[in-house]
Amino acid sequence: MAVNKPKLRTTQVTVRLDPKILEGLSDIGNRLGIAPTTLAGIAIGEYVVKGQAAFNNGVLMQEAMGKELAKLIAAPFASAIEAKAAEELKELLKDD
Repeated sequence: MAVNKPKLRTTQVTVRLDPKILEGLSDIGNRLGIAPTTLAGIAIGEYVVKGQAAFNNGVLMQEAMGKELAKLIAAPFASAIEAKAAEELKELLKDD
């Protein structure tokens, strides 16, 4: 019989902060009425979301640029290959 384990809502990590950063985090947390640890979690979460979005946008941009570049060079490249193939075929069919 399988036992369903409850999913954790959060996971604990240890982060070392410069005392001035911790002081600022505590100050902001106090002004907002939330614990500095909660504020740190929110800040890290926002950083991760923004970082992932930036990475994903970069990948999408690379893919779009690759597709556009392929459109630009496809015809000239195909023509060059056809010309080279025609030259090689003529060379093969030449009488010695």
